Amino acid sequence: AVPEAFLFAVICGVIVSFIIGLVALRASGVAFMIVTLMFSQAAFLTVLYFGDITRGDEGIVIKDDQRVFSVFGHAVNLADPLVRYNIALAFLALAIFLCLAVVRFRIGHVLVAIRENENRTAMLGYDVKRYKLIAFVLSGSFAGVAGAAYALLFAYAGSTLASIAYSIHPLLWTLLGGAATVLGPVLGTALMFLLVDFASGF
Repeated sequence: AVPEAFLFAVICGVIVSFIIGLVALRASGVAFMIVTLMFSQAAFLTVLYFGDITRGDEGIVIKDDQRVFSVFGHAVNLADPLVRYNIALAFLALAIFLCLAVVRFRIGHVLVAIRENENRTAMLGYDVKRYKLIAFVLSGSFAGVAGAAYALLFAYAGSTLASIAYSIHPLLWTLLGGAATVLGPVLGTALMFLLVDFASGF
């Protein structure tokens, strides 16, 4: 069923991000980036290695009749483009709201302090490693939700979604729209897709 599959995928995202965070956060700076990309490449190769289960480059295609579920007695068909659009829009709005909430709460202030001066934040008595792990798990949870939603909305999950390119793209969109902001990555993503669609016409 769709809700159970979605919930399972999100839980897996939280668990995997927690485990990877414990390892990756031992490094910092460029080394941290390399370690996270290493995990991305390992995931990509794992998907290819277990091709009998994951179907490798071909990927797993979900049938339309498997993407129908009920909410409060009302049937929801993910094969309907309008339904998919509204669900994706709802997820985007929820993600922005949650990011704004995190920024405004204490954890957000501490994370900003860590970004500006990690050593001084530690001297003030904050457990920097714990807060960084929380941020890492939050990030992984967002990625888990996005991945689960993508697979169910577009009825496809393949090895290309585990490639390094899908780890680099968000960094580029963030840099384009403006780092250290909530709406910057959203605007950067929108601008990049508009440019790609516009350029593809030529």
